[in-house]
Amino acid sequence: IVDTDPLTNAERETSIARADVEREIRRASAREHCKKVLRLLGEAGIGVTDSALAHMLLHGCLKGRPSMIEAALDRGLPVDVPNHEGTTALHVAAMFGRSECVLLLLERGADVDRRRDDRRTALIPPGQRGDADTMRLLVDEGADRDASAADGDRAVACAAYNGRWDSVDFLVSRGAAVEVGTRSGKTILQWAQQLRSPWVVASIRRAISLRPRPRSDESP
Repeated sequence: IVDTDPLTNAERETSIARADVEREIRRASAREHCKKVLRLLGEAGIGVTDSALAHMLLHGCLKGRPSMIEAALDRGLPVDVPNHEGTTALHVAAMFGRSECVLLLLERGADVDRRRDDRRTALIPPGQRGDADTMRLLVDEGADRDASAADGDRAVACAAYNGRWDSVDFLVSRGAAVEVGTRSGKTILQWAQQLRSPWVVASIRRAISLRPRPRSDESP
């Protein structure tokens, strides 16, 4: 049976064309062919789906390609669109230390405290790696220093587990709590004391002293 309905035929051709374009977008994104991706998007006047744009967005964050991120967002893709694990572009950029991409996403309205399915925020991975630039960007944007993951750990505890006491210093100096227990049952300060490392204990106490002091409403 030959379908002679011109509207149906047009819809079928559009669907095939869209699938071809999206297939090429995925291939080009995976291979970091940024110029090709941008050209394909410019030629695709048929409405590329959010799935293909999200693929390009995440690869742009993974490989540190701001132009790919901007191209996806400029076509209307929500900046906080998650994948199947609840991971957003900001999580990926922070995880791989793409500070330029982190800054771009924050400027485009990314939720700095958005949680993945495991309840982790974007602040935890850079703390584990000692990525001061990314941590500073997130904290300056107002990231919750004490947001806990599904296992109960916070950014400061995860940094300590990885031996990144420089990250611990930074987070504590910017207000992260050291009085709250970790999943080991000890606070960060108790853990440092157990390590019998005087410089670590002294460093944490110094970081505590650098915390912003709360303003008093009372007149002196």
